[in-house]
Amino acid sequence: MKQLILFFLCVLHLSVFAQDTTDITPAPIHLEELSGDTQIFLFCETMPMLPGGEGAFQTYLRTSIIYPETELLLQQQGTVYVYFVVNASGTIANVQVAKGVPGSPGFDREAMRVIAAMPNWIPATMNGRKVRCAMTVPVKFVVPPETVKDTVNSTPASFPGGENPLQEYLKNNLVYPDSAYNAGDSGTVLIRFIVESDGSISRPTLAEPYRTPRTLRKESLRLIAAMPRWTPAIKDGQAKRSGVAVAVKFTLPTKKEMKNIRKKNKK
Repeated sequence: MKQLILFFLCVLHLSVFAQDTTDITPAPIHLEELSGDTQIFLFCETMPMLPGGEGAFQTYLRTSIIYPETELLLQQQGTVYVYFVVNASGTIANVQVAKGVPGSPGFDREAMRVIAAMPNWIPATMNGRKVRCAMTVPVKFVVPPETVKDTVNSTPASFPGGENPLQEYLKNNLVYPDSAYNAGDSGTVLIRFIVESDGSISRPTLAEPYRTPRTLRKESLRLIAAMPRWTPAIKDGQAKRSGVAVAVKFTLPTKKEMKNIRKKNKK
């Protein structure tokens, strides 16, 4: 009779570019119905490992991870926890994301790719025989240290007309949120986004979401998403997509100013 093997996921603590994310609810793992020799163990007499041990595993990740382009342009980082099964033969199976990085699907895809492509592991053993064993490992993404920027034959993306028109746009189009005014919230919100090769704006993202008042987030993102097309970055004579950061400043309005803002919003 087939039985559903239930188990808790254990995390193999490996330090590859140490940078963790805030706690989020792990995604459910879809388990197989298993029986007989296909049983999956969580704890074994000898646990599975990549030949060479933890150091070899760290080296494999460090040399195999390709930082997702969009996440790199947005300067995003975080940790993806990946679940997988090491078969009795040492092959890797059932690779799934147990906990990902919100808003960064590129991390999930790359973490799964790297784990699925691993060479065979030394399988786990129980009572002297090789068995299947479940593992969950962290795959960590940290933005590499900045290097000297290549400025030869390149021009960064720019708002139409330059910096002054950009500041005028932000000043004239920002609508102070009523909830922010009532809460007395103000400050500067840093937004990262991508200027595509055609100058359009994509993926506006809060650079410091946990330091940004909730009342200011929605308006900041709206303001950036609504910008006109930029002049894209140019490299070797060709337009290229690039990452840009813009600071949106919220200065708490006076009662009179807020009254005028509310009137304007009703029109």
